Amino acid sequence: MEVLEPNTQRFEVALELLREGKAFTYNDVSFWIAPDGSLRVSIDTSWRIENTTEQTAFSDLRRAKEVLAHLAP
Repeated sequence: MEVLEPNTQRFEVALELLREGKAFTYNDVSFWIAPDGSLRVSIDTSWRIENTTEQTAFSDLRRAKEVLAHLAP
């Protein structure tokens, strides 16, 4: 399920689905609960594999962390 805005009915539904073991996507970042109960976060790289560097990978990870922080301040 893709969520476009937090604090909406759709976001509440996405959180319920998350509790049920399903994933949702917000701002191109995916969230799901792993079998061990931990929150997992995934972001597709913004670079082609041949152009990915440690710096670009860290940039993508930083963006995912910022999205998570925006949703759970």
